[in-house]
Amino acid sequence: MTGLIIREEVCWLALAVCILTEITPEESFQRIAPVGMTGGKNIRLTEDVIREMVRLKKSMSYEALGKYYGVSANTAYRNIKKYNERVKVDDRGKA
Repeated sequence: MTGLIIREEVCWLALAVCILTEITPEESFQRIAPVGMTGGKNIRLTEDVIREMVRLKKSMSYEALGKYYGVSANTAYRNIKKYNERVKVDDRGKA
């Protein structure tokens, strides 16, 4: 599977692993989606994920966002900046 696994799917899978085995939720998440699992490869964030990042940026730093989504702080910053530029262009085009 390319790109990010949808977080909801990861949550359900982690729950199933916890129920079927005797490991903690933290261990389950680490086994399913370890930090840095892309191995340095570029990943494409979905538009929905970027919109959620924009919303969360109001209360989180870029570093925290990056850690939350498994990307660098720079990747979080660039995606949010590009999204905001697209939205401004769209708004001007609609006005």
